[in-house]
This record gives sequence, C-alpha cells and structure tokens, in this order.
Amino acid sequence: MAGDGKQYCRIEENDLSSNGNQCLNCLSQLRGQAQIMSSEPAFDVAIVGGSISGCTAATFFARLGLRVAVLERSTDPHAYKKVCTHYIQPCALPTLERLGLAERIEAAGGVRNGVDLWTRWGWTRFGLDARFPQHGYNFRREKLDPMVRAMAAETPGVTFLPGHNVTGAIVEGSAWPAST
Repeated sequence: MAGDGKQYCRIEENDLSSNGNQCLNCLSQLRGQAQIMSSEPAFDVAIVGGSISGCTAATFFARLGLRVAVLERSTDPHAYKKVCTHYIQPCALPTLERLGLAERIEAAGGVRNGVDLWTRWGWTRFGLDARFPQHGYNFRREKLDPMVRAMAAETPGVTFLPGHNVTGAIVEGSAWPAST
C-alpha cells in the first residue's frame, strides 16, 4: 500500500501510446484510494482520459474481451470539451457505425453534413466516389461526449472511474506506475 496517499497503476514500459489518451496495460488492482499489488491484474488495459478517444478505445478493447479501466479526471458524467467543434468529418463515419453511434447521433438530432469545395482546379464534391464515406455529422460536443462516455460505461468489461486525475508515471525498473 502506498503511504503517500496517491493511487498507483503499474503499467509496462512498452504499452505507452504517444497520444494524450494513453492506453496502458494495467498490472495493479485499483481499490478505493489505495494501491494493492497482486499477481492477477484487475484490468488488462487502463486508459487515461474518458472523452471521445479514450471511451472509443475502451469500448473496442472490451469488445475484444479485455478488462478495461477508464481513468477520468472529471466527476461530471455530462462534462464535454467546450472549445471543440461540433463538425464530425465523413472519415469518422465507419468508426461511428462500428460503435453503433451513427444511429444514436441521428436519433438525438445530429444532422448529416457534407462539403462542396471550389478550388482553382474545379469543384470537389461529396458523393463522387462511393469508396469513401458520403457524410459526417453536425452534433454538439455537449451531447456527443456524454453519449460516448455512457456507451463505454455500459459496455461489458469496461469500468469507468471518474474523479481519477492521472498526474504522472514513475519508472520502477521495467514498469511504470501511474499516479492519480
């Protein structure tokens, strides 16, 4: 048990991703605000950040049968990024469909979008090449973020842990305990 009042999650050095929502192979058991090490991990994957990317990764990992912890700083289930746009590009459509979110977005009032662009070489229009998604969505983050978070939290195998602010990782041999 850690004596400094912090919660630790042991992760392997090779499992750190390079983006802000880090997928971490968790080797510890999280219980309350203390850390208890065991030979059997409570989670196969720990994800730092419970927004769109983190919850998407958690859902896909859990669908593969992994036990996933999502460590989210905010305690508000309706939190959302206020400075981000509400335009979802067409390239995101296949992922939204795999998640089962396209239908939810439309049912919640999401509007299909597209763009026609004039360039010095002529028009670029959606719908000309069937190999590519034909639309995205206009959908506000204040609706999207809680929707994606709820989807992940409802997915069997995902444990959503609000109020866990990961502040760093400490190198201990070949493992990286993450402190919250």
